[in-house]
Amino acid sequence: GGIFLVAVQAGSRADAGFVYAFDPRHDGTVAMIGRYRTARRESCELAYDRESGYLYILHNIDGNTLEVVTLDSESVAGERSFRRMVEIRVPSESNIEGFSLGAPGRWGGVGAGLRWCFLADDDNREGALRWFTRWIPPRQP
Repeated sequence: GGIFLVAVQAGSRADAGFVYAFDPRHDGTVAMIGRYRTARRESCELAYDRESGYLYILHNIDGNTLEVVTLDSESVAGERSFRRMVEIRVPSESNIEGFSLGAPGRWGGVGAGLRWCFLADDDNREGALRWFTRWIPPRQP
């Protein structure tokens, strides 16, 4: 019961710039649902937020950006593409490779109900782990 999403990071490969969706079935088989173009030619991390229904795609090419999409798709130049809500510039020029979303609640003594996102820096230039309160874009009607 669920869908497995995979992003391709190698920017020089023909399959780079896509997120692949697979359906792992109870009988042990796996069906490919499709591939979906992203805003950049590589992606290094994915995080899905069940509460909002958004998929966060971290790109660390041409700077670090976080693309926020819905799982709805549309045809763009003959390829399926997720519907992009916003693209956020990550405040770092370092090698950001990891991203995760935190649940609401109290963390480290800081305000109840805040939602957090965490970024991992492979170069450790500005700290190996950085965190921010999370912004959730409004749903489209």
